[in-house]
Amino acid sequence: MRNLFDERYFVFGVNLAWLDGQYDHDFGKNEVLGYDFRAYDNKQNKANLDTYFKDISEMGAHVVRLWLFERFEGLQFDDNGNVKGIDDGLVKNIADVLNVAEKYNLYLYICLMDTWGISVHSQQYLPKLNTLIANEKIRKSYIDNALKKFISDTRLKTNRIFAIDVMNEPEGMYSSIWRRDIEWIDVIKYINECVDTIHIFNIRASCGFQYYQTLIDTKNELKDLDFYDYHEYNDDGTLISYSNLALDKPCIIGECGQKNEIYDDDIYDKVVTKFPDNSWNNGYAGCLIWYYNYRGYDVNDNNNRYSLIKSDGKWRRACHALVDFNENHKNNMLL
Repeated sequence: MRNLFDERYFVFGVNLAWLDGQYDHDFGKNEVLGYDFRAYDNKQNKANLDTYFKDISEMGAHVVRLWLFERFEGLQFDDNGNVKGIDDGLVKNIADVLNVAEKYNLYLYICLMDTWGISVHSQQYLPKLNTLIANEKIRKSYIDNALKKFISDTRLKTNRIFAIDVMNEPEGMYSSIWRRDIEWIDVIKYINECVDTIHIFNIRASCGFQYYQTLIDTKNELKDLDFYDYHEYNDDGTLISYSNLALDKPCIIGECGQKNEIYDDDIYDKVVTKFPDNSWNNGYAGCLIWYYNYRGYDVNDNNNRYSLIKSDGKWRRACHALVDFNENHKNNMLL
């Protein structure tokens, strides 16, 4: 059960989670954090996205995973914590991003909430996320006034949307360093209600989990997902065989990269080469590398060990592995 569409297509891509390092205010304003500007409104940032998408396409990728509501970006709240609306500028900007995707024959895998982004000032933001997920009234306000509005008002080019990922790594809310006031059953309910809403618009939906064990443990509770998605980080590019997961739907590797914390071309080249190959050979429906990054990043930041590009925008050696994989499997790609 490799494929999402028929017996042919493989979903191959990269993560460009946020634009130019502007996490939580790249496409929309963020009233929770007080960002009253959107990075994408700047002409240079807009030009950069065009450049990045062109570059990603030339690497042989076909799908870009992009984040949307991380740390409540674009969401508007009333005094009672209900979501009352969504930043119109975010809607407009994502509509433009979809046009750029079409220009370079790319598809978007749009990720909504990110749990790890709440880890900063968690005493303030974690309770807000917990409430949005676990409180039925507030959850409904998010679905009705943000999720539905985003999809309908953006007039999404559904032919450019691969799928929507309703939450990045929900396991993040259960990190041992956090105080949690939320039950896993509420997380499952949130995922399923978001997925059912997305299906109204005839768009595929999934959830990117941190561990494959989560899929094994909860597959019976996630019946509405169109496919499964989990993330893997190691220095060998190894994956458990899809058949060993005993899943009832296709599964993609939504994020993958090295685990080692050093910036090392040999390590990164190995994992970027091996993960797509092992995804293909082990029966997965797709593989998305973490991550494209952006020009001008700080080379001293360990998080940039995952970067496909150098700080000056030139390709690291690993990028050629993507080109080769696409060339070897081009007749089986989502086009």
